Amino acid sequence: MRSYLLFIVLNTLCCSVYATADINHKYCVDSKTTQEFTKLLTDHPQDTGIVRLVALKEGLCSMINQHQVSLHTANQLWDSERQKMFLERTKRNLNRFSE
Repeated sequence: MRSYLLFIVLNTLCCSVYATADINHKYCVDSKTTQEFTKLLTDHPQDTGIVRLVALKEGLCSMINQHQVSLHTANQLWDSERQKMFLERTKRNLNRFSE
């Protein structure tokens, strides 16, 4: 039951943080967003989905700031990886709960 609750809480948190924001310059420098990602990473340092998305956010923001990638491309990559992480996590947890 505890694992199930953790799954629900993490998915809600991750999806609320990730789903509501497109990558853009303001998003990249927003201190509230940075604090949310830092807290997620601090609270769940072994969660490879969170680590992967935090690393992606930092990398994409750096590339946007250096004009190496367009906002459109960054958003496509962000959406794709966020969706992939969510599907992997959902599948893993559904398999675990069905056993």
